[in-house]
Amino acid sequence: MAVYRGWWVLLGLMLVYAGSNGLLTNSLQLFYPLLTEEFGWDTETVTRPAKYMFIVGALTSPFAGILLDRYSSRHLMIVGLVGIVIGLFFLSKIQSHTQMVIIYITFACGLSLGGMASNMLVLSRWFKAKIGIAAGLLLMSSSLGGALLPRILNYTIEQYDWRQAMLVASVLGAVLMIIPMIFLVKNRPSDLGLKIDGGVEGDDTFAKPVDLDPGLTLLEAVSELRFYLLAFVTASLWFVIVPLLQHQPLYIQNDLGYSGSELANFFSFLFASSVIGKFSFGWLSDFIDKHFSLILSTLIFALGVYGLSRLQADQAVNMYLCATATGLGFAGVFSNIQILFANYYAGNHYGKILTILVMIDSLAGGFAIGIIAKMRDSTGSYATSLQLMITLLLSSMVIVLLLYWISKRSTKQYSGA
Repeated sequence: MAVYRGWWVLLGLMLVYAGSNGLLTNSLQLFYPLLTEEFGWDTETVTRPAKYMFIVGALTSPFAGILLDRYSSRHLMIVGLVGIVIGLFFLSKIQSHTQMVIIYITFACGLSLGGMASNMLVLSRWFKAKIGIAAGLLLMSSSLGGALLPRILNYTIEQYDWRQAMLVASVLGAVLMIIPMIFLVKNRPSDLGLKIDGGVEGDDTFAKPVDLDPGLTLLEAVSELRFYLLAFVTASLWFVIVPLLQHQPLYIQNDLGYSGSELANFFSFLFASSVIGKFSFGWLSDFIDKHFSLILSTLIFALGVYGLSRLQADQAVNMYLCATATGLGFAGVFSNIQILFANYYAGNHYGKILTILVMIDSLAGGFAIGIIAKMRDSTGSYATSLQLMITLLLSSMVIVLLLYWISKRSTKQYSGA
């Protein structure tokens, strides 16, 4: 029997997501210490473009969603991904901070068209019965990109310089993102005479329609206390995840004095651990209550951040242990919060509700980059920032416990218990 074409589409999307997130979210921060050295920028200045990238991405995502619904997702993704590759190329040529900001805003628009939302949209058209495992593999691909790409770029930096490494990043982006979109990714099964999950047009044996609970409307969702509690949790988690990934190179290399190769190893450990975390916590959430799975992953994340706050120079083993705990924790948090969203709001209006929560995520992460940078520049260290992150993670665990209690109480009331 021929392999269902959807698995090839998934492979293409995995390569695209590994390239886009692996480069823009998980690798470009490796260049920050070199940019501060060459241009004399402080922490807030060098991380400001990334802040704008997340904020602009949050604001443009709803408009991109409208375009993706109306026009060919594949063609729009190619446009966005080509923009990213061109941005990476010109990033190797920058001579001013303004140029860097413009390129990062280009990245934001490119990710709105070719990032997570568009990947999941295409994936949802090809898989329904097996959407769980397909989505899990897609999410893991960003961590695989984060584990491999920094090592390639760091090697290029050591052999040549950061500008040559950025040119290599643009080539890697073209290979990982553009080529798979052209040869592997298709909009929907019907374009090839197929049905979702492997059926064939005219054959009702496969992919029969699945009745879905209509779920809550957006108005009903925002009228509940748990929506705002969940918004606080997801904003707090992203307030930690995004700046932690963006600022770690500056902390580890500039503040603690580790070498560029040790920093690349740190990122490889972190993202290799996150591959395990995304799979294991996704699997665990099928066997224990999803709230407790999120609490456990948040606790591990908090322990990893605490370890980073106590890290000293010349403690390479401890650094890799911190990377492992942080990678496991943040990957579990990333997966579990998405699962909890779906658990609460899956239905006919899920997309609208999810858009609001994703905007909250991105805005919190974007503004956090600047806030943490200013705290670092004003205090001279990341100590206060790391303490704030730990406090937010512990607070999130308490709120998730409250969400669990509210959900249990609502279930009992609904069942008449």
